[in-house]
Amino acid sequence: MQLHKARVAADWTNLRAYYSEIQTDYIATGKANPKVPIDEWHTEITFLDGQTVKLKAGQIVIREPGDQMDMYMDMYMDIRFYITAMNI
Repeated sequence: MQLHKARVAADWTNLRAYYSEIQTDYIATGKANPKVPIDEWHTEITFLDGQTVKLKAGQIVIREPGDQMDMYMDMYMDIRFYITAMNI
């Protein structure tokens, strides 16, 4: 259980960094970046600079603006993190 918690914590760290990056990009440009995937569940995050990070415990999905289902889930299906940068 402790290992799982550590993996979820690592995912949260990467998700917060990603959220910050796409939020900053959106504020700077005023529009959604086409590099941000808004389709299916992913187990990897690709930052805007091309760096890829594999999630350790969960998956992420980012939906179109206005969709309320933007979230990160770990393997126990606990809702952990919402990505809402595109919903400004």
